Amino acid sequence: MNELQRQAYMEAMGVDCYVPRLHLPAAMPSVLCEIPELAEVPVANTEPSVAPIAKGKNGSAAAMQALLGEDEPNKAQAQQSVEAVTEQLVQTTSATSIPHFALSIVRGSNILIVDDGLPGHINPAEYLQLLHNIVFALGAGKQQLAIDSFVWPMVKNSQIDQSETAARQTLDAFLSKQIEQHKAHYIIVMGETAATYITSEALATATLHTHPQWQLPLICTNSASPMLDDPSLKRAVWNDLQPLLSVIKSS
Repeated sequence: MNELQRQAYMEAMGVDCYVPRLHLPAAMPSVLCEIPELAEVPVANTEPSVAPIAKGKNGSAAAMQALLGEDEPNKAQAQQSVEAVTEQLVQTTSATSIPHFALSIVRGSNILIVDDGLPGHINPAEYLQLLHNIVFALGAGKQQLAIDSFVWPMVKNSQIDQSETAARQTLDAFLSKQIEQHKAHYIIVMGETAATYITSEALATATLHTHPQWQLPLICTNSASPMLDDPSLKRAVWNDLQPLLSVIKSS
């Protein structure tokens, strides 16, 4: 029997070494055999081939996945690269979905005005004087108005929910506190941004609403800031506020 074949049989039976202690009856004497020499087989180049990384939002992850399937030795490193690309894509998508806006919160003795954020060239004193004149003309009396701002996102922290839903909920909580503390009876929403985040709908002018959460009269109109640059816009705003004027006069 070929010696290599004999060793293969022994390995298959789990025998490490076999040496007979005596000759079996009628068995042929053992012959010393030399193990045949094996021809040297050339080894193919096993250096891993790296596929070119495709560019684009989905190309990088796809190329990494292809690398995982082709090169087992690089699996751990490639997996880390895939996770890094995926995390970067998630962060990029999250960053683009975060709304950025600012609102002006003006408080009086019985009225709350929420307007779009003040442009940089607007004088806050002139802005408050304009709103005071509007409130006085509505019959709410002379009031000492104070202005505050609501800026979103409040902090730059990717670990905190800064989505549009979170912005609405935070703004609702902030305004609820203002209404409770200052005992507001009326709400004026001015500007498209303020209307979008408070009423969750497009700017609806000249229509008096009752806010479902606060149960207060609420009306929407255009932002007050442009009226300081163009006084001719005051007429349109005043026309929008007529339903609120009727409510205040009848109360």
